[in-house]
Amino acid sequence: MRFSAAAGTYHRRAKIQRRVAAELLALLAGKSAGVRARSAPARILEIGCGTGVLTQMLAKTFPRATVDAVDASAAMILKARKRLAVNRRIRWIAADARRLPAADKYPLIASSCALHWIRPIAGIIKRLGTMLEPGGMLAMAVMTRGTFTELNASRCRVAPLKKSRVVLPARYEIINAAARAGLRLRMAKNARMRETFSSPEQLLKLLHDQGLTGGNAPDRNHALTRSELLRLAEDYRRRYRAGRGIYATYRVFYGVAQKNFNHKETRTCPPACSA
Repeated sequence: MRFSAAAGTYHRRAKIQRRVAAELLALLAGKSAGVRARSAPARILEIGCGTGVLTQMLAKTFPRATVDAVDASAAMILKARKRLAVNRRIRWIAADARRLPAADKYPLIASSCALHWIRPIAGIIKRLGTMLEPGGMLAMAVMTRGTFTELNASRCRVAPLKKSRVVLPARYEIINAAARAGLRLRMAKNARMRETFSSPEQLLKLLHDQGLTGGNAPDRNHALTRSELLRLAEDYRRRYRAGRGIYATYRVFYGVAQKNFNHKETRTCPPACSA
């Protein structure tokens, strides 16, 4: 992934991310999750804040809360800070979420369109579970397997030896990880969204502008050649038409999980010293 390089273009192209963040917040504040039924959280931790799409919504919904907004990309943090400089209750933190101090405890941790980039996802969910207060909530929206299925299929047909290196988690992986972390799902929802584009080239440009190129393990030898890209665009255009353009599918898992009051945490070695 190349999120830092895309910081300047990400925000204006984040249409799907805005939809997902708004849906997550609606579910979080709804009766099924029950966050509003409890006392409003005084502190919120957001993982993968990017340019502040969800951050802004959280700050508006919980105006008295302090929001610690974390992203691994310093460039994304800088963009978000400039956008939301007027809000003094947001603390911007450029850091790897896997290395945040577990001693910090939050009543609410939220993440939208970010956890799927942290592998393995079970590790980050376990880490976030340790950072929740007993009874605290983890609200997450995660892109799952089946996202961009059309693009992946076209790529396989055009360049079978250069399959996509982006590996997204399956729904069951997220659910199992939450259970092992001592989190009880209060609400879970799967969504399938379809976005239309004027052409395959427009879709590829969007992915580039959002930093969603390169895969989890970038390799220059794995990149498609210009000839392969042209053939991919033609294959996509022929098979996945939508009116005068084309479509792309997104699959999202929404979950709001509560930390069990009696969950016993086991001390684990942080990533820096693991074998």
